[in-house]
Order: sequence, then C-alpha cells, then structure tokens
Amino acid sequence: HMATHMFSLHIEDIAQQSRDEKRQKHLESLVQFLLVKFNHCVKRIRLSADKWLSKLIDKFHHLLWSEAVLQCLANLTQELVKAAKSTTLEQGILREIPVPYEPGTMNIAEEVHERVNMLTDFSKRFAGILRESLQFAPLEKLEILQEYEDHLKSSVKGFNIVL
Repeated sequence: HMATHMFSLHIEDIAQQSRDEKRQKHLESLVQFLLVKFNHCVKRIRLSADKWLSKLIDKFHHLLWSEAVLQCLANLTQELVKAAKSTTLEQGILREIPVPYEPGTMNIAEEVHERVNMLTDFSKRFAGILRESLQFAPLEKLEILQEYEDHLKSSVKGFNIVL
C-alpha cells in the first residue's frame, strides 16, 4: 500500500512537469516497465503492475495511443507467444526471456499452461487498451490502432483466446 501511495505521488509529480519530450519518454518507459511486470510469474507483482498501469493511464489518457506503448504491447505479445510455444522452457532451462524494455528481462512461468494463461491475460489487457484507445484517440490515430488490433488477433491465433 505504501508503494501504491508513492507511485500515486510520483504520477502527480509528473503531471506538474512541463509537457515535453522528456516527460513523454519517461511516461512511456513507465508504461513499458509496468507492462513487463504485468507478465511476471509472481501474481502479486502482476496485480500491482496492473493497478499502477491503470492509475497511470487514467491520469495520462494519451498513453493509450502512444506508438511506443502500442509497439511494446505488440512486442511483448510476440514474446509471450514464443514462450507459450517453446519446449525448452518446459524443462526449466529458461525462466526469463529478454525484452527490449526495462528491466531487460521478463520472468515467466515454467509450466506451459501457466505461460498460456499469462498470454491470455496479457492479450485481453492489450485488447482492452485498444478498445479504450479507439474511444478516445484522435481520428488520425484510428488506422494505426486498427493495425495493432489486427496484429494482436493474428498473434494469438491458435491459442483459443477470445478478445
């Protein structure tokens, strides 16, 4: 609870900063970090990341259609699809997969069914973000949002994930 309070204070501090490129990059890196943690194999970390991600997006709606955020969602989905299909992970050889976002790796479950569940949860979160983006995004962003939605659907094809 203390961490949530501190994160809320940090969000308020960011809101007071000037709206420039530096602030935007910081916001995007926070979202990317939370998206990586949303997929952590420890449930409590996933729940905290989801809660903090919601707080961040509630305060900064424009992050919903940020190209960097959407690309992160797509990239992490691809990594989760690969992990869900991987047999080397089943043997516990690899519990972390490299990702191009802080902290640089994503901790994943050893069991295949758990990895598929993580993919399902993340895909549903991604779809929810896209749906919300489509409601609030400026018209010039709608086409790119549709492209990401199509990408998501094709990525999870074969996993029986209802978006």
